[in-house]
Amino acid sequence: MPIPVRDLEASRDSAYQVLTTDDGSRTLVNVQSGDAFHSACGALAETQHVYIANSGIRQRLERGLETDVLEVGLGTAMAMLCTLDTAIRCGAVLRYVGLERRWVSADVVRQLDPHRWVNHESLVDSYLHWRDSLGQVVEPGSYDWQVDEHRHVRVIVGDALEYPAATDARFD
Repeated sequence: MPIPVRDLEASRDSAYQVLTTDDGSRTLVNVQSGDAFHSACGALAETQHVYIANSGIRQRLERGLETDVLEVGLGTAMAMLCTLDTAIRCGAVLRYVGLERRWVSADVVRQLDPHRWVNHESLVDSYLHWRDSLGQVVEPGSYDWQVDEHRHVRVIVGDALEYPAATDARFD
């Protein structure tokens, strides 16, 4: 079976194009490399199945266990927002660290219709507000978002190869 041709549209950042995947969710394609951030068969389905369910994170959160997540490549923030949404639904404590070389702007994320990814739409509004507050281009460094009293996100902008491996941080 041949790979279907899917339409791409311009994004608000010329480095990316927007792709509507087979499950109706949207993702980005890097213009220079042609690499998609998610499976064209379904960005949201892939995130829910591969990342959240098969990693064991959903099960930990559903059991109410405090959970620490490390994501190498924050990308569109879909996995982070879906994980936070699950933690909120389950009432679980979540600490999330995302490593990203080039953090996608809130304007570009808005084009992906992120409110469709979660049940708690105010979570998306809060994330977009926080991301907007940092500007379009974010310099290398560490940025903290206290989502609520039980959930915290740290985004580290820079090269993942330079992430300090000799820390006390442990991840689930």
